[in-house]
Amino acid sequence: MDKNTYYQTVKNMAVEKVLNQYCSDSDPSRPALKKLLEDLLDWFMLSERQIYLLKNENDKGNGFYDRKLGTPMGNLEISVPRTRTGDFRPHILPEPYKRVDESYTDLL
Repeated sequence: MDKNTYYQTVKNMAVEKVLNQYCSDSDPSRPALKKLLEDLLDWFMLSERQIYLLKNENDKGNGFYDRKLGTPMGNLEISVPRTRTGDFRPHILPEPYKRVDESYTDLL
């Protein structure tokens, strides 16, 4: 298993475990916790871009694009940071144009 797949699998398991630990499927606080997890993922990616830009001084941050990330608990709405050259890609994202992780694909 490559690094990105491993990270994605671990992240999805962690999100699901946190949600299940703190609230049931019918719990009204579940959407708020889901939003918190989405925000944490956004900060992870932004921090990763900042590290990338420190190592690549000729590149600059160039905003964000919105994306849905499929997880076992449903879609997460995230804002993915980008750079002018387009060479930066956060490690937590699955392969390009892939919306779900391997566990979902294996299930099908």
